[in-house]
Amino acid sequence: MLRRHPVLAFYLAVFALTLLGSWLAFSVFQGSLWMQWVAVFSPALAALVLTAMLEGKDGVAGLLRRLFLWKVHVKWYLTIFLLPVLVSFGWAFFNALLDGQGLSGGWNNVAYLGTALTRAGPGLLAMTPLMALLIIGEELGWRGFALQRLLKTRGTVLSSLIVGFFWGIWHLPSALDPSSVLNKAPLLYSLSLFTLGTIVFSFAYTWLWQNTSGSLLVICLFHSFYNVVNTFTAALFPSFYVRFGLYLLVMGMVMLPVWAPRLARSLFTRGVLRADAGM
Repeated sequence: MLRRHPVLAFYLAVFALTLLGSWLAFSVFQGSLWMQWVAVFSPALAALVLTAMLEGKDGVAGLLRRLFLWKVHVKWYLTIFLLPVLVSFGWAFFNALLDGQGLSGGWNNVAYLGTALTRAGPGLLAMTPLMALLIIGEELGWRGFALQRLLKTRGTVLSSLIVGFFWGIWHLPSALDPSSVLNKAPLLYSLSLFTLGTIVFSFAYTWLWQNTSGSLLVICLFHSFYNVVNTFTAALFPSFYVRFGLYLLVMGMVMLPVWAPRLARSLFTRGVLRADAGM
């Protein structure tokens, strides 16, 4: 089964480790940080073990080398830092319109967010590489193992959908933590919206993956900075998680020019890893 269906084996291993770690952390060891780390790092653990079984130590070394793949065009580094900020600005603008504040309110929100980001910018940037170390626990698996293999057989669109869906529902056990973002609204609503979000975001990650020769460094920095900016935006605007669907809509609008032609081509071709694809 492992060689015929490595991605299926990967997801079975991830969810088994996640459920075990979450159950031990919150039901047996009363919030044990070590047990939570088993759950958080389950994608990386599964990816490393399965890669070793499939490809040996050379495969593991190749997977880990992607974490140090930094020689990519500077525009991709700009993208990973500007895209989350751009989407947050869009959310702030349209959120004011929904509140009935009009265009002036929208621009006031943008100015408010811009001022806050300018002041907090150095701190947010400093937090990004630290959080990226935790993100490795996810991205070695989601993109490093699963996406890499899915792109060879399932195409760009379907691969992004599959990774995004399982990435989303993987967070369900975190609802055992009372402080989890999933507990800010009824669980079914939160998980559905969260999973829709990971599916939408998955297309952005695939876009970066394909255009940086599969650099896990770029992916981890993007994932980390996205989390940092979202947390910061939510602290400024209490309605952020209530209107997270608006955030997804803005993300879709921003990414549409990139993905519209890809969606059309996916009807006829398969997605492959590209070294020098244009933006």
